[in-house]
Amino acid sequence: MALADITAVLDAAVLGESRYVFVLVQTNSTEQMVIIPNEDIAAKKSFYEESFNIDGTHKAYPGIALLAADHGDEPVNIKLRNDFYGGEVDVDEEEESGETE
Repeated sequence: MALADITAVLDAAVLGESRYVFVLVQTNSTEQMVIIPNEDIAAKKSFYEESFNIDGTHKAYPGIALLAADHGDEPVNIKLRNDFYGGEVDVDEEEESGETE
């Protein structure tokens, strides 16, 4: 995902007074979800602008890249994962059964 797309999500989160921004990041070994609370959005935006190229790859570590982002409350985290991975997880059933991945 391009850096401009990530910063647009961050800006929209501030304008919409979202509780969180969720950013899916490719690391050297796996994907990780970064959860940014509203009060930290400006600092994280500055970090991303300083640390990532316009194509969303990290300037110093080529194995790290920005993959996807969205903002809102906790359900947005689940939606973003489902959209990116193409599947749906019924969190309520998983929590009730005690099963985890």
